[in-house]
Amino acid sequence: LAKGRVTQTIALFILGMLLGRLRMFYNEGNNIKIWRGICAASVALVIGGSLFEFGKFNAWLHPIYNLFILLMIVSGVVLLWYRFGGFRKAMGHLGVFGRMSLTNYLLSSIIGGFIFNYYGLDGCHQIGETWCALVGIGIILVQYTFCRLWALKHDRGPAETLWRKLTWINNK
Repeated sequence: LAKGRVTQTIALFILGMLLGRLRMFYNEGNNIKIWRGICAASVALVIGGSLFEFGKFNAWLHPIYNLFILLMIVSGVVLLWYRFGGFRKAMGHLGVFGRMSLTNYLLSSIIGGFIFNYYGLDGCHQIGETWCALVGIGIILVQYTFCRLWALKHDRGPAETLWRKLTWINNK
């Protein structure tokens, strides 16, 4: 489990859940002001971090650097969401993708792993960076199409349904 990705994923899931429970994604109180501060700080730290080599501290500092990149993206999306109606409308189309986020994460890991890694087609060494990016975009478009079609008959994705059944196993 390279570079603690499993624990990072769990920690990020819990962080997102806590932010949701604290209603930080709502335009209430001074939440927008907090998100502006998070955005400014994370942009500064990402730019600053990109100017340095972490050297022997890379294993420890790189995940923290990635967290600041994530905070920069999330805060930017939250601020754009409440600032521009057109952004809200465009992002609204991605709701179906978000309702199947676990399914999409697992599928993209499996498909991407098979296409790009040595245990599959080893595409990252065979086709170059530009084609890898285009294949990645293609995977996302196929997943989005799958989500749209799946949502016509189902409330949630297959992995989300399984997760829900396992979570509520004692309740009927």
